[in-house]
Amino acid sequence: MKKIIGWWVALLLVFVTRFVLAADIVLLTDDFNDSLLDSSKWSVIKATGSGSGFIETSAGSSLTESGGFMNITQGATDAGGAYKTALLPVNAQGTITIQRRTKVHRAGQNILMMDGLVNEAGGTVLGWGYFYYVGSTSIYGFGGRYDARFTGVWDAWFDEEITYNPVTGQGTYSINGGTPVTVTGSPLAAGITSVYLRGGAYGWGTGHTKQFDSFTVSQVSVQDSAVVTNLSVGQIEGTRNVQISYDLIAPGHVVVDLAVMQSGSNINAVTLSGALGLMEAGTNQMITWEAGMDWNGQVADLTFNLLSEDGLPMISDINGVVDLAQTGQTNSYAVSDDGDLQFGVDIPSPRYTNNGNNTVTDNLTGFIWWRSPIARSTWEGALGYADYANSEMYGGRGDWRLANIRELMSLLEFGALPLVESGYPFTFLPEYCWSSTSIASLTPITINLIHGFSEIGSWRPNMYSALVAGQSTNAVSCVLKTGQTTSYQSGDDGDIEYGVTVSENRFTDNGNGTVVDNLTGLMWFKDAGVIPSTNWNDAVSFCSNINFAGYDDWRLPNMHEMESLVDYGEAGTYGVPSLPANHPFLFVGMLYWSSTTYTDTDRAYSVRVDNYPYIYISDKIDKRSVLPVRGGN
Repeated sequence: MKKIIGWWVALLLVFVTRFVLAADIVLLTDDFNDSLLDSSKWSVIKATGSGSGFIETSAGSSLTESGGFMNITQGATDAGGAYKTALLPVNAQGTITIQRRTKVHRAGQNILMMDGLVNEAGGTVLGWGYFYYVGSTSIYGFGGRYDARFTGVWDAWFDEEITYNPVTGQGTYSINGGTPVTVTGSPLAAGITSVYLRGGAYGWGTGHTKQFDSFTVSQVSVQDSAVVTNLSVGQIEGTRNVQISYDLIAPGHVVVDLAVMQSGSNINAVTLSGALGLMEAGTNQMITWEAGMDWNGQVADLTFNLLSEDGLPMISDINGVVDLAQTGQTNSYAVSDDGDLQFGVDIPSPRYTNNGNNTVTDNLTGFIWWRSPIARSTWEGALGYADYANSEMYGGRGDWRLANIRELMSLLEFGALPLVESGYPFTFLPEYCWSSTSIASLTPITINLIHGFSEIGSWRPNMYSALVAGQSTNAVSCVLKTGQTTSYQSGDDGDIEYGVTVSENRFTDNGNGTVVDNLTGLMWFKDAGVIPSTNWNDAVSFCSNINFAGYDDWRLPNMHEMESLVDYGEAGTYGVPSLPANHPFLFVGMLYWSSTTYTDTDRAYSVRVDNYPYIYISDKIDKRSVLPVRGGN
């Protein structure tokens, strides 16, 4: 609190700070200059060729500290010396860094020396190693057997640095200041508060050694810290304006707000200008308050509450323009999958209203469907039939059109086959159906209404089609435009462009590794490639255990959520993802898992977002990309 008497009122300045600063906390360090191993830091275990590669209940041969080094030797077959550190307390978000000066000797035979970072439950979360195979021209080097990119350095000292991100499970490895390579690990499970390291000397035969000259483990910590200094407040001479000055100390952007209080009550001052909102660190930051516009000038103490945040707690979920619907999946096949969480607005029951004139109204989207699917034809023929239906005023309407891909997908409910409700909206259910949406010239997208996947339809010359009318406005769940703005045929999607308009400023980059989709209100990871491709079960489990950017309610997106990112107008250009122009996502992959299971339970839906966007049905054991999401209904 800072009190300054300067004019016709005493001004009190109170700074409420909840900012978090990043700082490296040393968890363990040793220069090995003692004559004996420090038992508070190290214990001796055994390196073997079986199981995890270590036996922690007995000692191998041998491990000592002498000459300024930790010396590890394999003095007996299948019983090498190995170290285990004490438990190191960690937080769930900060990067862990291991820095060591190391020398490795191989005694002319194959070696496989593993080191690893292990959680308190005994599970390895990151591993790297030193490998050599006699007679092979390939030395696997350092950084993990399958991730290695460095040539082995034998019988010479080298500096190594290993990092581990507990949120993503990804690590890096480098030697002698070289460019780090990726090491694939596992994220730190929820509730884990301690880790330890272990490693040893092991290979075929005996005589292999490993030495450390120094060994340091640190982690980026989150701790409370003041972010404002050199505070001052006073009247601008000759005016009824107040000026607040401060210095901001922060490693990145900070959200700054100011509340003017009188006798403990907020006067809700609005005539504020200057260094407010999302600010970068800097000195002599100025906020000006035009007091005469907000305050009657009574003589009383004013309290100015300057609030600053790191941008994480103050970022609130927003309400999107569109409420995505539930997928209709109610059976759960894994904790936190689509059937378990069932995100999205409820599907009305009954879903359809029969209008008695061969049309039905979809009570979810507000669309009106012509109940008789159009007979098999070419794509051009299907577009022409919509014109015919309008000329004949089918159902007393003249706004019929060939349904676009999102309008057709809105019919799907992913509970049981077929995915469209029996008897509605069609008198019979066509399997393959044209959409009015094209990826590029003469490559329209088709959808399988029984199974729910989409594909390019040009190789199927004749298919059924569906007519839709009306707009999805003020509906329970409105349908987005597809993004296609190029027309290849009169009456196609690019010509009509029905759906909720997508703003050019669709995404907000929060500056903390997350982005918000202002259209749907969903928050996504910004880095779409940070999580390694994996199978479906691991993808669901991993996303539900993430604690990132101040949130612990991340999940694998359902099919509707993942598909909502696709912009079909951006499709067709090699190397360009089918995402909205100017999207903020980094390292976009090709095919992403959804949390929605196909009806045979061994497969799940995935969404392709490269230059040819489709809905796939993938075996759950396949590896697909992963993009976590949070928020929504």
